[in-house]
Amino acid sequence: MEARTIIASDVKSSRSNNMVWAVQITGRQGTFAYCKSAMSAMKFMFLLKVRTGFNISENILARLSYDIKSERLAKAKAIQEQLIEVAIAHSVDNTIGEKAEPKPKAKRRTRRTSKKVAASV
Repeated sequence: MEARTIIASDVKSSRSNNMVWAVQITGRQGTFAYCKSAMSAMKFMFLLKVRTGFNISENILARLSYDIKSERLAKAKAIQEQLIEVAIAHSVDNTIGEKAEPKPKAKRRTRRTSKKVAASV
């Protein structure tokens, strides 16, 4: 009897152009669980390990770890670029050089005076 292991592979989604992860147990045909990210696939693999007691493939685990690390680095780089853009847009040099438009002066409200009409007798 072959030792069963938990594996994951990236497959193309039928609903979109994104890649998803298919998690399965070797030796069981047609039983897949689809995960949207490498992190969710790794979590599901460990959940299966606890439930079934089967081992996780070391190669797949290393590949998932690498993909998770690269996703996090890409997110951090994107956030860093956004922070730089905001810092440049709101830097002191840019704001001091611009002349602020003067605010329009508020109109003074005057009290209406009622006209007194002389009473005729």
